[in-house]
Parts: sequence; C-alpha cells; structure tokens
Amino acid sequence: MIRLNPIYSFFATLWNFVSGKLHFPTEWNETKITLENDAVFEIFRHIHIDNKNNFNQNSAIFIVKFKLKKMSLAKNKKFSKLPIPMFIGLPGFMAKFWCCSEKTGFNLGVYQWETEQDAINYANSFAMKFMTNRSFPNSISSKIIPNTNIYTFIKTLEKK
Repeated sequence: MIRLNPIYSFFATLWNFVSGKLHFPTEWNETKITLENDAVFEIFRHIHIDNKNNFNQNSAIFIVKFKLKKMSLAKNKKFSKLPIPMFIGLPGFMAKFWCCSEKTGFNLGVYQWETEQDAINYANSFAMKFMTNRSFPNSISSKIIPNTNIYTFIKTLEKK
C-alpha cells in the first residue's frame, strides 16, 4: 500500500510541518516512568500532531523496547531525530514519546495510533524493520494496547 511507505510518510510529515500541525512539546521531557518490571525510563522527546488528539474508543498505543547495537543512548538521542519524517506521516499516527534507561541501556518508544489496525500496520512496517536491524538480537519487544490514551497511560507510569 502506497500510504505505508517512507516517501508517502515524508511528504505527509512535510505537510503537517508546513501547516503548523507538528509540535514537539517539552513539558514531559525528563519525566521518569516505570514499567511493570520496575524498569525506569526517562522521556527525552515528545511529538504530537494537532487535530489528531481526539482520542476515541478505537485508539491504540504501540510500545516498543529495544537495545541498539553500535550506538550509545546519547548518540541515539541525537540520531533519533533523523527518521522522524519516515514514520510520523504514516496513516493514523497521533503522538510519540521517546524514552531511555541509563541503567539498562534500553530505549522505549510509546506511540499513539488512531486505530488498533494502524498500530498493527506500524508493527509490520519498514520503520520497525529498520529498528530491528539496528538492535541487538532478541532485545526488541513490543505490544499493542487497544482502547488507550497515551497521556493517561504515561501518567499511570509516572514515577513519583
């Protein structure tokens, strides 16, 4: 499908940028979240697209955890800006939090998609293949949580 390729995504991202719909709010940066296995991650970037924050009962979260080979967390924080146009223009993308754990060296991406099918499409996309190829074997894990709002979800994980 043409809408699930990086070129389409790039031009859709460009349109969102030019039309002023793309935002990188910083109020969540440095927020610490704790996963179910007590792993602590710190949010270092957040993006959302205006007019795509009307969450409904079909919205879904996609979470991916991975450990990169050949790249430190500090380098990944810088590098992770480069592929942004290749996935945020994909159909259904609404928001993302980038997180990392200094203690474990793992990265965490938490995405909001308009529908569970959009999350499934992303899980099977070129972007996930790119991430998998850059990660240590067996270090990558992901899950989809249907009917969930990303901001409510992050708040439940926020470390007090």
